[in-house]
Amino acid sequence: MKEFKISKMLVVLCLALMISILSACSDTGEENTEEPSVSEETSNAETGNTDDEEAKEEEQQEATTKMYTTLQGEEVEIPVNPQRVVTDFSVGALLKLGIKPVGAVQEYGLDNPHFPAEEIEGIEDIGSSISLEKVTSLNPDLIITISPDQYESLSKIAPTILIPYGSYDNFEDELLAYGEIVNKTEEAEAWIADFKVKISEAKQKLEGVIGEDETAGIYQYYEKAFYVYGNKFGRGGPVIYDLLGLKMPDKIQEMVDGGEQWGNISLEVLPEYAADHMFLTDNAAAENGMMLSQEVLDSSIYQNLAKENEVYVVDPDRMWYDDPYAIEGQLEDVVELLLAVNSSKE
Repeated sequence: MKEFKISKMLVVLCLALMISILSACSDTGEENTEEPSVSEETSNAETGNTDDEEAKEEEQQEATTKMYTTLQGEEVEIPVNPQRVVTDFSVGALLKLGIKPVGAVQEYGLDNPHFPAEEIEGIEDIGSSISLEKVTSLNPDLIITISPDQYESLSKIAPTILIPYGSYDNFEDELLAYGEIVNKTEEAEAWIADFKVKISEAKQKLEGVIGEDETAGIYQYYEKAFYVYGNKFGRGGPVIYDLLGLKMPDKIQEMVDGGEQWGNISLEVLPEYAADHMFLTDNAAAENGMMLSQEVLDSSIYQNLAKENEVYVVDPDRMWYDDPYAIEGQLEDVVELLLAVNSSKE
């Protein structure tokens, strides 16, 4: 009887042991509780990557379009890397970023004398009034325009960004905005950094040449009237005032402070707007191969101003524009003129 009890206990123990082993095997098959290796933990910690981040990076790499919020607050889906851009007057900014438009406006656009001929070769003219048929034929994947009147029609052809003239306070913000649009932010930042060096060098050249209290003014003679300009209407204003830091005459400063960037004045009141350094353009005279119209040259008012102040009659085409190519060229032109006059006084 004793032997039977012992055998029975052995059977029970064996059964219990088998159940325990089977249970352990079952748990291993259902759930993997293995801890990550030290090398795996270190790798994830070093890269900072998670599965979600890796998936997001892959998605961004594969994306061909992105959503861009315009200045008007509209969400527009545009190419990440546009290949066929059409613009009216944003050629200079795009070229500096390495984007060659397939189409642009010739007059006051591609006519810019600061553009190297080889860089604009092959860009097709879309017409001064912008031919929608021509734009369509160029099969653009992105359109950039400064014209609110043309925006709706152009946006029916391809994704269109509206950047009205004067939307940005300075050339840096404007170029960075274009860089964001065409995925060339690094290129924009690099050009800005290089150009700041040129500005610093230009200011050093003018040290001691322009007195602290001396003023500079920008003038245009057109159809028997004079026009004066501020710092944000082309004609060299961004260079003369913003970059070189020259002061405006009081009357022009008052105009700008009042929210106006240009004003129409008569020859008779020109002395009230005169500056120590007067940069003057005359479109009609330039078209006829002259520096100034005869009626200006014959005027005693102008003759007196020319005696009392430094008057620089400059090429209107070189002063008209305010894209990156233009302000580079104007910076050189203005510094050269100021240095030449100073040299003649010595």
